[in-house]
Amino acid sequence: MQTKISIQQLKALQLYNQGYTRRQAAARLCISEHTYAWYLKKIREKFGISSRREMLSLEEAISQYYGENTAVI
Repeated sequence: MQTKISIQQLKALQLYNQGYTRRQAAARLCISEHTYAWYLKKIREKFGISSRREMLSLEEAISQYYGENTAVI
């Protein structure tokens, strides 16, 4: 079974991995800080992620799978 990630979740993941604060990332995505945090929570739940390093690894895996088309920001 393939686990899916939405475009908004991918954008949130990318900003998280780039070191944006919750406030900065939310402003960049034009969403509330609460929604940004919810996206990250859902990603962690879907993929069983518990660390920043695993979040970075997930983004790298997605990039390898889809190629350069994952540069959505």
